[in-house]
Amino acid sequence: ANAPAAAWFGHVDQQPGGPQGCAVFNGVPVICLPGNPVSTLVSFRLFVAPVLGHVPPDSWAQLGEATTGIVGRDQFRRGRVEFCSDGSTVAHIIGGSGSHLITQAVEATHLIRIPAGAQLGIGSAVQVYPL
Repeated sequence: ANAPAAAWFGHVDQQPGGPQGCAVFNGVPVICLPGNPVSTLVSFRLFVAPVLGHVPPDSWAQLGEATTGIVGRDQFRRGRVEFCSDGSTVAHIIGGSGSHLITQAVEATHLIRIPAGAQLGIGSAVQVYPL
């Protein structure tokens, strides 16, 4: 007889990658990620890879350009981090925020977290997640 499945499927307050899921089926962990390529990339990096132990820790950098977060959800923008000769670290956003823009993710070295509703100026401290 099969063991009953235990599962959670829901929405997390982030963009991209809102719909998520996890379950155990017959003793096997099941992870469900969103379908758009960038949503899958972001969700895997934030939720799955840390559990597997295969990612460097997040850190902080200065934002290279002003940006505004979206209301109600943290946004994870693709970007690159520049390590400057003066010891500072600057995060530069690459491309748009759409979850289908996979070609713009190719040059990304990090995810840049823009808090929900935040209005960030140049030099604002942002959390960055190495890819």
